[in-house]
Amino acid sequence: MDCLCPGSLPHVPVRQWVLSLPIPLRVLLGAQPELVTPVLQVVQRAITRHLLDAAELPADEGHGGAVTLIQLVFAANLDIHLHCPVLDGVYRCGADGVPDFIEVGATSDEELTLA
Repeated sequence: MDCLCPGSLPHVPVRQWVLSLPIPLRVLLGAQPELVTPVLQVVQRAITRHLLDAAELPADEGHGGAVTLIQLVFAANLDIHLHCPVLDGVYRCGADGVPDFIEVGATSDEELTLA
């Protein structure tokens, strides 16, 4: 999307998503840290797709934004989890090239429940 300025944080609502990983995945990522990036990419795609769906936009008409901190805690077991401040909505470029932010609000408990 050409209408957004990379490297700047917009003045829009942000929500923090925290992903705690199952122990077998923590062990795998601890042994093979190069796999953290692909896992993070899947997480970001899933969150962005959720936000696009909530905004009722197809994937090619909107973009989300996020920053992720990968936190490692060494205690009784290896704990790798992701802190992801995510824009609480998506941007869509208007006909004039100016980005419009579509706020989607909080995700419901039902939406967060895995089937």
